[in-house]
Amino acid sequence: MSNFRRFTRQIPLLIIWLMASGLIWGFVFTRITDTDTAHKLTVYISAEVPGSAELAENLDDKKQGSIRMIQVRPFNYAMLDSSSLMNADLYIVPESDMEAYRDWFAPLPEALQMKGPAWEAGGIPCGVLIHIPSHTDSNALSAYIRFEPQRYYLCFGKNSLHFSANENASDNEAERMALILLDYGVSNT
Repeated sequence: MSNFRRFTRQIPLLIIWLMASGLIWGFVFTRITDTDTAHKLTVYISAEVPGSAELAENLDDKKQGSIRMIQVRPFNYAMLDSSSLMNADLYIVPESDMEAYRDWFAPLPEALQMKGPAWEAGGIPCGVLIHIPSHTDSNALSAYIRFEPQRYYLCFGKNSLHFSANENASDNEAERMALILLDYGVSNT
């Protein structure tokens, strides 16, 4: 048997080995660069977020307590695994989608109800206005997020481990980060 034929017979085995190697290294890389939900605060945004890394870095500079990492992700990032989306700490959602996701939201704390107009579900405030469409889009969040021309609300996740109003919460970093995000948003418009 010629060397070429022996080589071609090994190609399927090489392809399987390369795929397995890629999966293993991907798993290792994820384990090294990620952390558990108790030490990570996640913000999911229902819009395009070309500046997600920069926004996460800016928020990361302001983190406190047991938070080791802040992730900012668009909703479509969780396309294959919606559990991470349903367990997010904070959401920024357009007014047109608020009703669709309302089961994921925790009631708004009083400190944030005073920060601006609230979106209500059944008389309970669940989101605070963070973006108002304008011709100039002059708020600081517009540098990171491509907002559609509609109002956006900031909401807390009902499964967040970082919102003290939730059962099993370990801290209240979500509320602190929400106040920082509000300073980037509506207050600058």
